[in-house]
Amino acid sequence: MNKIYSTALLAFLLLCAFGCKDFSIKSLTGAVEEEGIDSLAMAYLSKGIKEKVAKGSEPLLVKNRKAKDIDTLLQKFYAGNACKWFDIETEQRNRLAEDVLTEMEEAPKHGLDTKDYQLDRLKKLDAYLSQTFAAEKVDTLPVDSLLTFDTMLTGQFFSFLTDVMHGKISPKRWEVYERENDLSLSLTQAMDLNNIEAVVLNSMPPDPGYKAMMNKYAEYLEIKKAGGWPKLDKGSFAKGKSGAHVAMLAKRLSLEGDLDESLNKQDKVDDKIIEAIKSFQKRNKLAATGRIDEKTRERMKQPIEEDIKLVLLNMNRFRWMPEDRGERYIHVNIPDQYLRYYEGEEVVEEMNVVVGNPKSPTPVMFKDMKYIVFSPVWHVPPSIAKDEIIKYAKINPRVILVSDVEVYKNGKKMDPLAIDWKGETNWSNYRFKQKPTANQNALGRVKFIFPNHHSVYMHDTYNKGDFGNNTRAESAGCIRVEDPVGLSYALLADKGYSEAGVSKAMNRGKEQHVNLSSPVPVYLTYFTAYVDETGQLQRRKDLYRFDKKQSKQFEKAGVLL
Repeated sequence: MNKIYSTALLAFLLLCAFGCKDFSIKSLTGAVEEEGIDSLAMAYLSKGIKEKVAKGSEPLLVKNRKAKDIDTLLQKFYAGNACKWFDIETEQRNRLAEDVLTEMEEAPKHGLDTKDYQLDRLKKLDAYLSQTFAAEKVDTLPVDSLLTFDTMLTGQFFSFLTDVMHGKISPKRWEVYERENDLSLSLTQAMDLNNIEAVVLNSMPPDPGYKAMMNKYAEYLEIKKAGGWPKLDKGSFAKGKSGAHVAMLAKRLSLEGDLDESLNKQDKVDDKIIEAIKSFQKRNKLAATGRIDEKTRERMKQPIEEDIKLVLLNMNRFRWMPEDRGERYIHVNIPDQYLRYYEGEEVVEEMNVVVGNPKSPTPVMFKDMKYIVFSPVWHVPPSIAKDEIIKYAKINPRVILVSDVEVYKNGKKMDPLAIDWKGETNWSNYRFKQKPTANQNALGRVKFIFPNHHSVYMHDTYNKGDFGNNTRAESAGCIRVEDPVGLSYALLADKGYSEAGVSKAMNRGKEQHVNLSSPVPVYLTYFTAYVDETGQLQRRKDLYRFDKKQSKQFEKAGVLL
């Protein structure tokens, strides 16, 4: 017994001292081994895997902005049985390794590149190991190949899953979520269920909009392969006009679903063509005239590559949305300049809104609305006071009186006519408040508060004209709502408020705070493209140039959209 133990120990020490690419106890000791893989070789393989994993993801050629997280995932995943992709009992490679490779081959569907996950190298190793284990009996265990394949496959798969879940970049100055998911546990459970696809599905953004954008991306790639968008030739597109240029227009409109596919060769402008043009214009936030005007023509001239880039940028933004938005919530898509209030999956209230102008953008953030203020006093921000109050008071101080503005210096109320508006140089001690009068107060009759360090909120306005405009980016950052009565009632109905009660509170002339029964999440997002309920792509203007900025982030990350 002691002799056998000494021989085995010698073999193990030789392994540790010299290493090997193909391991066989028999070749080192001359001993007669039982049929099958030697357990000592398996111990060496397990030891090697643990040592390699301890070095982190970098030696596994993992390139990911969340490399530290992947290091942690590897440690946790290999904490128990160290050999994951080789079945010790059956002495065969784990067939689930094939499923992992198959899922990684699907990376382009998510707008990701298989080159980022060493897929070619993994497939070559896979082919070699498949050939090796195809033999009836394996006398020589390819330890180094198994060790490399096992750890690299896991590390690169975690990198792929991390990119599916979080994306290749993190948005600058956006206060959004980083979804949480224990990928190590998810992968372990998926392996137990023999369902690798499940861990990928669990990593994907749960919002149906993400899958819809994936489908649109695939659709646009096919259009690109077929030559891209049909060229819009010169010619008249007035009703009754006909020709080859109209047929090209019909083809373009049918490709995007604005015109029935059966009419994709129509060469005469009729009511159906005109309605299809209007549909295209509405989807692109253009004036729905039904005419091919200059802006419509310019939009149609945009190449398919730009549309593909737009889809990829916005598909990525779904990765920054929360797993669960809540039982009820408010969603304002800033480029859409539109608000929807949801209870469950039902849209209870929806309306146009006015958002911040490009110089004072509405921030992208997710916060909880806590309370409503009826008949609000407006505490004028210093920047607005400088441009809108002090500037005009220097010309005529009476503008303060007619605007229902009160002036305070060091907390003391001042007579605006007693202030030396032209001679005063230090305005830091001054504060301005506008009384709650519906016909002048900039906040109108109600404001909706979701505390944040930007001091941004939603509010009513006495200036209703902007809501009818096609572009509504006019505010200093806050969000003006078109139907404050409807939104207030929807938020307070569970507290017994009627619409009449809401109107009464709004017109009381005295400030009143009303807490919501429970916080309501507010999502201020920035989607310049999304797929609507009909399956068509809605495009919106890049108001704040975030598309351009994030494209540059992708380029710096080595990603070409």
